[in-house]
Amino acid sequence: MSLTFDFDSESETYDVEAISYKKIENKITKLGYADGKSDGNDAGVEKGFRHGFTDGLLTGFHLAKYKTFYATMNSKKKENTALTDEHKVYEKLEVPAPMDKTHYQSDQFKDLSLEQMSRRQHKYIRKKLDEFELKLPLATNLLVADGNFLYTQNN
Repeated sequence: MSLTFDFDSESETYDVEAISYKKIENKITKLGYADGKSDGNDAGVEKGFRHGFTDGLLTGFHLAKYKTFYATMNSKKKENTALTDEHKVYEKLEVPAPMDKTHYQSDQFKDLSLEQMSRRQHKYIRKKLDEFELKLPLATNLLVADGNFLYTQNN
């Protein structure tokens, strides 16, 4: 995935993959796998794994997009006042790492059905993405392809 930014009429292309995208993707996949395996132990293994893995992967993916974007910007040390200001806002939000358990509803609501837990997970990440859209509009515009298509079903 490549993003192009225009900084003071000097156009440069930054390859997000070169910054550690693969490393983050691997961690998120592992977390999604662990979340899926955990859910699978509680209820129908196949169905539990599918729900947990999908929800864990998508939650981590959406959160990692912003973290990676700002890490990439920070590493390039380029000045773009609006994006730099948004980066400061993002830091003030103190968003835990994408793999942090606080983002995942499966540990908090173990008594719910898989469907209910999945709906809560979707609602949680939707709320977080809405907050990002409100507070980080430039980054969101660059990172969101078509209305957060991964969270349009079962909201």
